[in-house]
Amino acid sequence: MGSGIIPIYNMKKAIFYLTFNGIFNDTNGIATQTINTIKMISEQRVDLESLYGEIDFYTVCPEPNDKSWGYQKSYFDSIKRQLKTSNINLHLCQIDNSIDFWDVRNWKILCDNAADYILKKSREYSKSLVMCVDTPYIQVGKCLLDKKAPENIQAILILYGGAYIIDEHLNLVRLSWEQTGINAAKNNTSIKIADIGNYMTRVLKDKYGCKQSDFVPYKTGIDISAVKNLALKHDMQTDLPIIFAFGRAHPLKGFDSVIKVASKFKDKSRLVLLAPGTEDNESVILYKKLRQEYYPEMVLITDFDRELPKSIITNQNTRIVICPSYNECFSNIPLEVSVLGKDDGAILLCRDIESYTEVVSDSYNGFLFSNDSELEEKIAHILSLSDTDSKKISKNAYDYVQKNYQMIDQFKKFLSFLSFQS
Repeated sequence: MGSGIIPIYNMKKAIFYLTFNGIFNDTNGIATQTINTIKMISEQRVDLESLYGEIDFYTVCPEPNDKSWGYQKSYFDSIKRQLKTSNINLHLCQIDNSIDFWDVRNWKILCDNAADYILKKSREYSKSLVMCVDTPYIQVGKCLLDKKAPENIQAILILYGGAYIIDEHLNLVRLSWEQTGINAAKNNTSIKIADIGNYMTRVLKDKYGCKQSDFVPYKTGIDISAVKNLALKHDMQTDLPIIFAFGRAHPLKGFDSVIKVASKFKDKSRLVLLAPGTEDNESVILYKKLRQEYYPEMVLITDFDRELPKSIITNQNTRIVICPSYNECFSNIPLEVSVLGKDDGAILLCRDIESYTEVVSDSYNGFLFSNDSELEEKIAHILSLSDTDSKKISKNAYDYVQKNYQMIDQFKKFLSFLSFQS
């Protein structure tokens, strides 16, 4: 990686997966990617090693305590058992739990400690791949360079957000943190940036000065074989078609518009909104106010478990799943809905933004809308579709994801591009 001495090693390789969500917590799309990656490695290990040789897998995450964001002891224990059964190593990096995890000072501690651990373990391997998931780990590559890491370590920055996308007001401290990590990648071939999708890659080029040569292909995927039909856990108390929307309670998610527009169809359908958030969350407060004003009959769920969205999507009455976010780097939801709706399932209705249009083509495998008027129009259209037309759209959605977003296929392309087999 740098000018360090290459150690004597055997022919085994290592993959380090650095994450902050999905091990002791399960609160956002990073958790989904972490869980899917662990499951893929567990189930496809023999296949992967037949192509790339013997591989040891490591998962690295911050060391939690009972005050850590989204911490669930029972969930953490379950993941640890799963990792042990799958022979995936778990390393917990120390951070400063006296300050917020989202403080850049904690990210610096995290990156430094993760780099030390990787340097120590990588001496045992002929090649090490370090997958740095999202902004908290964006400077791991730079830390490895600063510590004179050997050239057999390759770091990949896998970014699902950034200061220009996530923050309502540009956070200059976060931006500086990100730019420093990205600059290290721009100047060193031992650090590459994942091309997760057109939108995120364009932002990285336009805002951070990246070139096409800085990227490696790493399309976000889904484990289709893992999808199961589930019984509905929540009694929706309706035989009407269900319109479903879900995601964290946040202004960028656009759920306020969904409540207002869907209320116009209250006699023909029932809105179910799953928006996890605390009672004092400003968006949760707004949703409750809008429910009272526009749509008392709607179902609002603010608690969460991982299987709940799947159970609602696969319910026979669920007709539409709306993805109304104003801004997304990449969303897992269109992939999950497409797979879960394989036979005659819910139909996607997404805001016309770049991250959704990478997956959804209007009237082919779902529908798109640009404003509230179009949202109302498309809801009316979908509710009026014949069974034949609905099944055709559901089949198109499933076939498109199966062809383009199989997680194991994308992971193999990623490893082969990096010549991981050599």
